[in-house]
Amino acid sequence: MALTRHDDYVHARIQRDPEFARLMRQSAIDCLDGDDVDRRIARRILSNHFGMTDAEINALPVKEAAA
Repeated sequence: MALTRHDDYVHARIQRDPEFARLMRQSAIDCLDGDDVDRRIARRILSNHFGMTDAEINALPVKEAAA
């Protein structure tokens, strides 16, 4: 229930605040190079809040992890 309210808040804020939307999108993209949990959360944000398809998400540039 709390997550649903959070998702509703984030979605509404993205719709009315372009800077918040830009930062949220970039943060999600940055998390794509994280661990499995980070990637799963990032993909959910990009899909649910920005309407991106799996193909669009897969085409995003991802930083290579330092060795």
